[in-house]
Amino acid sequence: MDDLIDYIDNASLECLNQNVVNPLEDLVNEVKDEIMEETAEETQPEKPEEDVASGSSSSSSSESKEKIIIQSNADDPQLLLKLPFTQVVRLTQIVLVPVESDFPTIVKLFINAPHMDFSDVNDKKPMQQFELKYISV
Repeated sequence: MDDLIDYIDNASLECLNQNVVNPLEDLVNEVKDEIMEETAEETQPEKPEEDVASGSSSSSSSESKEKIIIQSNADDPQLLLKLPFTQVVRLTQIVLVPVESDFPTIVKLFINAPHMDFSDVNDKKPMQQFELKYISV
């Protein structure tokens, strides 16, 4: 299964009402970097056991970096993320990782609507809509 992150049109990314501290572009780039690191680790040969036992390890810089979090402005909890793709794709899953109990409760998916704004979200029927509930583990 291909990772769709490679097919996102970075130049056309847009997130309405986001807190500008962490732009959507930074999140997409972070995810791409993590995927590249995972792929590189998978293709590297295993280290000999003596390297592991000696305690010498090369920790990646991503382990110490803070994760990028996309948040709305404080005055309005809505976000409108536009993730255009460079070709036709089949979206089979979406992974949302909440920060504690701060997460979206309703997610609406629209297709082929590059010029949407918040009034369109309320006026147009989404391709799919679902409600999320936070479950503490």
